[in-house]
Amino acid sequence: MNNDNKKATLELGTKPVGSLLLQYALPAIIAMTASSLYNIIDRVFIGQVVGAEAISGLAITFPFMNLGAAFGAAVGVGASTSISVKLGQRDYLTAENLLGNTVTLNLIIGIALCIAGKFLAVEVDEKEVAVREALPGNNCGGCGFPGCDGLAASIAKGESDPAACPVGGAPV
Repeated sequence: MNNDNKKATLELGTKPVGSLLLQYALPAIIAMTASSLYNIIDRVFIGQVVGAEAISGLAITFPFMNLGAAFGAAVGVGASTSISVKLGQRDYLTAENLLGNTVTLNLIIGIALCIAGKFLAVEVDEKEVAVREALPGNNCGGCGFPGCDGLAASIAKGESDPAACPVGGAPV
C-alpha cells in the first residue's frame, strides 16, 4: 500500500465525522443539485417551447426513468462495494464472479424494463390524433362528449359527424 492510500485510510479513522461527511458527501450533493436543476430547466424549456403535450409526456415517463436509475444505482453501489471488499481481500476470483453477476443482473433488469415498457405501451390511432389537432380544444362538452378527445375518437371511428363541434363548426 502506498503512502497516499495509508494516509487516506488513517484519515478515515482519525478525522472528525463532520469534516469527513463534508469532504465525501459535498461532491455528491453538488452533483445531485446540478442534475435536479437540469431537470427543472429542461421541463421549463419543454413546457414553454414544445407545449403542454410534451410536458405531460415527460410527467408520464419521468417516474420510469427514476426507477431505472434507482435500480442501476442500487446494483452499482452494492456491487462496487462487494467487489472492492473482495479485491482488498485479494480474492480475485470472487471479485470477477461478482462483476459477471452484476453485468448479468443489469441485463436482466434492462430486459425486464423493456418488456414492461412494451407491455404497458398505449397504441394511438394516427387518424384520431389528426382529428384532435383539427378541433379547437375548448373541451366544452357541447358536442355531447366530455371533451375534444372523446369527439375525436368518435369521428376517427366514423361514429360522429365532423361538424358536431359547436365551437369549431363546419371548418373542423
